[in-house]
Amino acid sequence: MDFLSMHLYLPAWIPLRSRVGHSPGDYYAIAAAGLALEEQVERIEELADRLLGAAVPIAFDEWNILGPLRRFTDPYRTQREAIGVAGILHAFHHQAKYVKTAAMLAMLNSAAPPILTTRDALVRTPVFHILRVYRRLSGKARVLSEVQCPAVDVPGLLNLPRRRSVPLLDVSAHLDDHRLTVFVINRDYRENQAAELEISGFRFSNPVRIHTIAANGYPAENSETQPEAVAERIAEVEWSGHHVFPACSVTAMVMEKSS
Repeated sequence: MDFLSMHLYLPAWIPLRSRVGHSPGDYYAIAAAGLALEEQVERIEELADRLLGAAVPIAFDEWNILGPLRRFTDPYRTQREAIGVAGILHAFHHQAKYVKTAAMLAMLNSAAPPILTTRDALVRTPVFHILRVYRRLSGKARVLSEVQCPAVDVPGLLNLPRRRSVPLLDVSAHLDDHRLTVFVINRDYRENQAAELEISGFRFSNPVRIHTIAANGYPAENSETQPEAVAERIAEVEWSGHHVFPACSVTAMVMEKSS
């Protein structure tokens, strides 16, 4: 076996029964969707180890945020899906020992696509900006990261189980030859989260470049009339070890190795 092929849609595609609302509970369930993906991978690898005595490489050759069948023609397009997609990317990072390839279903006009098109326009959704930031800034190697932060209880939603104490901050750190990138998701849709960051074993120079994709609430979306309502913002800051992560946001902190 070269790969085990997996198709995984979160919070599930059940054509006649799926229903996803717009409540804060539904938002948090989707924001924490990556945890369900990680659990799937861990169960598969535990089974492979028990039955085969070896790990099985996994290919997620279809994945996305998807619920009702109608979302193939009326796709999700908000910051909620962008936060969920970022969490799934973090899950791929955390399980990179087993997940060797992953391809999102539907780049255009269905599920939670990065691009929406009409006869006259092309709109880049919040998911577009998430994918672009991670594609440009993800490093060759994931490095250890730990987080202590407030948590929230999350209700179940279709195939996403109920969870207690889901951290509001989710971190994935990456190292290249010349830079360290720290990705931080703030799942809290109401409050900014102030954090102290400790970086060890990597000397870097100021300023630090901050890429932020934030929105005024999880229902925020881009449209033909407001194509940049949710977009990547870039700033350079003098590093103090402290940063405030906006509500409902994804941040990439890029630290260049000092010479």
